[in-house]
Amino acid sequence: MPSARVNADKIRQERTARGWSQEQLAQYSGVKQSTISRVESIPSYNTDLATLNSLAAAFGLPVADLLVQDEQARSPDPQVLLRELMLNMAIRVPVVDHFVSAGEGTYVESDEYVPYFPDRAEREDGFFAVRVSGKSMEPRIHDGETIVVNSSIPPQPGNVVVAVRQGEAMVREYRRQNDAFALVSLGNGNAIPLGDDVRILGVVRLVTRMP
Repeated sequence: MPSARVNADKIRQERTARGWSQEQLAQYSGVKQSTISRVESIPSYNTDLATLNSLAAAFGLPVADLLVQDEQARSPDPQVLLRELMLNMAIRVPVVDHFVSAGEGTYVESDEYVPYFPDRAEREDGFFAVRVSGKSMEPRIHDGETIVVNSSIPPQPGNVVVAVRQGEAMVREYRRQNDAFALVSLGNGNAIPLGDDVRILGVVRLVTRMP
């Protein structure tokens, strides 16, 4: 996979200028906090284009702005770069306006979209985005943040999911309790057992705060 050297000072400057911690940048970009720590601690850290694209998208900057100066002047093979960029381009994820009760549960899209850089294995999956209201998932997810949800993968214990119960949408942690599965609020610990009245719509893949 093609890679390039990142300007550690530029990454740190852009992050601190926004008042973000490394953990917040990890949330907004989808890049692991451990990777961000390495990027910022090594002056010319060599990383892949997917990570570069994700960091640049979080900052709202061109990828070239995050590279060391001599790397910006390099001219990679156009065909290789184009193929790599196509595999790592952001997709436009529709923001859900509201959920409705319709058989197994569905939702109505608004006219808004958020960018998301999916893993290569999930590029053909279905996605939607939801604005979170309430504090039931703090400190993991906060009121007003937007979550990107993959509706094509089954949940695993520990995943945060979006579900509908009796027409009401909720964001909860999918957890095994007493040989059964439940949807658990991190805020107060309340658990809703999975049953016929609960429909899981997808697994949360990204948490971000939209302007």
